[in-house]
Amino acid sequence: MPRRPRILVTARDTHPAFRVDITRLFHDGLAAEYDFDWLMRDEAGGASRTDPQGRGTVHVMGRGLPAQIRGHLGALGRVLAGRYDAVQCRDTFLVAWAYALAARARGRPFVYWMSYPMEEGYLHRARDSFRSRKIAAGLVRGAIGLAGRASLFGLALPLARHIFVQSEQMKRDITRRRIPAARITAVPMGVDCDRFTPDSLAPARDPAYAERKLVLYTGTLDASRRMEVPAEGVARFCAANPAWVFALIGKSTEAERATVLAPFEARGLADRVIFQPFMALETMLTHVRRADICLAPYPADIPMLASATPTKLVEYAAMGRRVVANHHPDQDVVAKGTGLAEMCDFTAPGFAAALARAAQAGPPSAAEQARAGTWVRDARSYARLTALVAADYAALLQP
Repeated sequence: MPRRPRILVTARDTHPAFRVDITRLFHDGLAAEYDFDWLMRDEAGGASRTDPQGRGTVHVMGRGLPAQIRGHLGALGRVLAGRYDAVQCRDTFLVAWAYALAARARGRPFVYWMSYPMEEGYLHRARDSFRSRKIAAGLVRGAIGLAGRASLFGLALPLARHIFVQSEQMKRDITRRRIPAARITAVPMGVDCDRFTPDSLAPARDPAYAERKLVLYTGTLDASRRMEVPAEGVARFCAANPAWVFALIGKSTEAERATVLAPFEARGLADRVIFQPFMALETMLTHVRRADICLAPYPADIPMLASATPTKLVEYAAMGRRVVANHHPDQDVVAKGTGLAEMCDFTAPGFAAALARAAQAGPPSAAEQARAGTWVRDARSYARLTALVAADYAALLQP
């Protein structure tokens, strides 16, 4: 039996990993052909250690900068000792240059996985800090962002044999920095088609909904989502349509809930908003099945957000729901492929008008749901994404 390739992955994620693009794509998918050693921080902030993960190992870095330095030095030593057939950095933008040089010195392919433009995120937050007169925080964030930009575009990406990004838009952004498009593969966030199965779930029977029509939003109410805009749109729609209510599922703070409630309270409609707590995925999906319209807002007015692949629209489409979403590079692709979304600009009047169109369209037909499900399986299932990445790995690891 031939020896299986062993790949080192340094990841900004914490251990144990919970993001599906690690658990489904790597642990469940790619691990069938490749052995992975991971270098990750400890989610609980405990001591440094090594934990088994499939046929590989997770080198867990404990709390504090010294533990992280020791962890990276140990990993670089293993690279230089020839322990790995390939080296991959996943969003570890500040140290990627060191791994790129170590892999080059050992004659191993170096791969960078960019699920988010981390360096640009720091620079964006630095500008926000300066505008808020938080000078010290702005200086620290700006220094991290500039150092990350130098690490990535000065050494890591030019030396990378291949680069994985989250979207075609992110790929275009990277090619503008003189990185050849032939070395870049877009791997969007996917859908676990084994769990997003509408036929296996009955709609939720929640007395809060009674017999009323339901607009549903699931996910964070974080300020970056600018929920005051879609909330205003839903409030306008509900004011014109008395049979409808608006439900939101997920963890939220009192301030975040107040932001959503404000346009409803201004119209005397506060009783038409239902906040549901965070719940297990299978339970949440029964509420999705109950929804008449699902809401998928995602701002796209800054490059960092425009380069993402939001998951809500594609997940709702996998469940066969009618969706209202705003224009966004990836959401436009999903809307065209699934055919279940009414698209609009990221404005309150835009969301209100799109909700009216979706309500007029009514529930998707069986044929519409089947078309959407086929597109999701062919374009965004983790089986499809695993095959995409595995093909690039095979090309990289050819003798």
